[in-house]
Amino acid sequence: MSDVRVELRGRIGIVTLSRPQALNALTLDMIRDIEAALLRWRDDPDVAALVFRGEAQEGRAAALCAGGDIRVFHRAALAGDPRLEDFFTEEYMLDHRVHTYPKPVVVMADGIVMGGGMGITQGAALRIVTERTKMAMPEISARAPRRYH
Repeated sequence: MSDVRVELRGRIGIVTLSRPQALNALTLDMIRDIEAALLRWRDDPDVAALVFRGEAQEGRAAALCAGGDIRVFHRAALAGDPRLEDFFTEEYMLDHRVHTYPKPVVVMADGIVMGGGMGITQGAALRIVTERTKMAMPEISARAPRRYH
């Protein structure tokens, strides 16, 4: 497994993003591990609901997920790595899976929630935020140039 811990507590499947040093920023391996857990639990009658949460690190800001890992994106773009496109394709497929999941999905959106973290959060049946929650979708900007054809 990557930097994702999946566990069953009673009848609740728990997905913990576990890269607190990087504000739980997503990598392609993490997305694939989350997807595998969701598929495994989807038809399991012993799993009644899912919870997403982010691991915190002492002395750092809390974060569910700061989005995709920009450092990994930069290296992949410089290297011409085709997995960069795979990341976005699979991330959006994961967001759709969360949105259409047949069991309740709860997201503990404590701290920083950006990009890919927002994608997971928006599809959840229940979103729990705290006074520390800071949400953003940097991919969407009112200042983006408009192109009319």
